[in-house]
Amino acid sequence: MKIQRILVALDASPHSLAALDTAVDLAERLDAELQGLFVEDINLLRLAQLPFARELRFPHSTTHKVDAPQMEEQLRGQAAQAQRLFRREAERRNITHSFTVVRGVVAASLLKAALESDLLVLGRASHSLVRTERLGSTAQTAVSQAERSVLLVHPQADLSRPPLLIYDGSTAAERALSMAANLVQRNGRLYILLYLADADAAQAAIDTIETQLAPRNIEAVYRRLYGIQLQELIDFINDSENSLLILSDRYEQFSPVVIRQLAEKLTCPVLVVR
Repeated sequence: MKIQRILVALDASPHSLAALDTAVDLAERLDAELQGLFVEDINLLRLAQLPFARELRFPHSTTHKVDAPQMEEQLRGQAAQAQRLFRREAERRNITHSFTVVRGVVAASLLKAALESDLLVLGRASHSLVRTERLGSTAQTAVSQAERSVLLVHPQADLSRPPLLIYDGSTAAERALSMAANLVQRNGRLYILLYLADADAAQAAIDTIETQLAPRNIEAVYRRLYGIQLQELIDFINDSENSLLILSDRYEQFSPVVIRQLAEKLTCPVLVVR
């Protein structure tokens, strides 16, 4: 499952900057084209047209009247800043790149743009005045509706450690394994969590995986874990301190609710393969 085009969604939040760092690293490692996207939020522009619209300036708790021209100027400034940072990082790594600014509903615009890529990278949250474990609305939409693979990143992301793959022996798991093999450098290491009911099925899966990883000389470390509660799974993954979790949203044992809980509660980035 070769990744040729990576799309990164940008705004001015710390999560967005972490997404850019991760996307640049992946594009360099995979020799992929990097596409940047900034969406001028049409809902903010509509809000600014209302006569009672006010801007709250944190942390001073003061409000200021905001109008459409001011909002237009702010969005243009944010887009220009994002583009400068994007180009600087891409050119520093000599990565083929492009940057687009569109106006529209953020989530819908992002989903549409992602159709032209192989992987969508975005922060797990955008601007927020409070610290929260909840996914941002755009991240929620991407996880549940995007037709391409989605990587959710947070500011503490560190891809220098080996990733962790959940594998259940399904066709979806084979796609996730293919993605994982492309992300791990030759002679690297991959941790695999075998979500299989019995030892015989686990051994058969190991034989299949080893056949696929052998040409890249990737070392696999296995652990079978099945039938545990969701919180136990979350605790296990968080304690493992892997660089990211790789899984598919098409595993029969993992409902959309479980995928969302993993994305919200894990301390590592989450890659949902499609």
